[in-house]
Amino acid sequence: MNKKFLAALALVAAVGSGAFAQLAIGASGAIYADSFDSAESIAERFQRGEGIFWGPFIELGLDKFALGFSANFSKYQEDFGWGTLYAMMDMDYTFYVQGHPLGYKFIIDPFVEAGGGYMAKDYANEAQDPDPDNPLTKTGYFQLGGGLGVNLGALGIFAKFDYLFPGQSSTATLPDGSSYSLEKYPMNKMKFMLGAKIIF
Repeated sequence: MNKKFLAALALVAAVGSGAFAQLAIGASGAIYADSFDSAESIAERFQRGEGIFWGPFIELGLDKFALGFSANFSKYQEDFGWGTLYAMMDMDYTFYVQGHPLGYKFIIDPFVEAGGGYMAKDYANEAQDPDPDNPLTKTGYFQLGGGLGVNLGALGIFAKFDYLFPGQSSTATLPDGSSYSLEKYPMNKMKFMLGAKIIF
């Protein structure tokens, strides 16, 4: 499991030891586009598995607020024109805060969301990566949106939609201390997610 996700899990679990906190762990799938034509087109993409980023998330529900961290990944192969296929991986790491006006565990759970993170592309196989400490491309972003969840006891499902606001290009640092600007990750403007969680 990814080190960043483990670190976030430990942090949220420590904070979540408070009396009124609800810890939730789940999995989600995300798709990205500059526009979504219809609910049918979204459903078709999920059915085909086209361009979906899959991954785990963890949330800490505090009555009408929640803090969360998600890590979603898409793996594929790419030929850079050298006659060899390389295993590649795109990543989306996001920290977010949500407002739940009816309560985090209410059966019908509309919510609003704001957060930030980054998307990146790198080699999936570290043995093939000439620079394992830095990704090939990386772009930070801010997101704003909302969604709707349904909670049936300890089981919750949800759909959410976010607008993405990309930041500036990121900087990579080499072992000798020198640095250079990474290429920007080619981000879309919108993200749609479907997910399920277990609330402890």
